[in-house]
Amino acid sequence: MDKHLEKTVEVLEKMKQYEYSCMEVFATGTKQNIDALTHAIEVLKADQKLHEHLAEKNTEIESLNKQYAELAEEISKADVG
Repeated sequence: MDKHLEKTVEVLEKMKQYEYSCMEVFATGTKQNIDALTHAIEVLKADQKLHEHLAEKNTEIESLNKQYAELAEEISKADVG
């Protein structure tokens, strides 16, 4: 093999190594992004469940407040009467 051809082969091998390195970095970054997005989705689902739970509790509190107001009104009328 002549020197020029040897140098070309050497450069091509280095380019191939570089390409594999880039692919590895890309694959690692992609996996990290997928992991981060998966975690974010889990957090959002938990947050949604919490909001639903809080909405239910808020409805219960509103109902109890209404009952309390009705009882207070009845007591007020009984005191007057």
